Amino acid sequence: MTFEWSEYLNLDKKLASEATTSAPLEAELRGSTHLAYYAAFNLVKKHLEDNI
Repeated sequence: MTFEWSEYLNLDKKLASEATTSAPLEAELRGSTHLAYYAAFNLVKKHLEDNI
């Protein structure tokens, strides 16, 4: 099964926009950042595998 890493970026945007000012704000933002980093890493990895 092929995973679309760009979907992680879409989820990241959704989570970041829904982050509240409540106590778990830092956890929500860290989770969002984690998804963005992981998506970017894997998109670059796939690009390099396909083009090198």
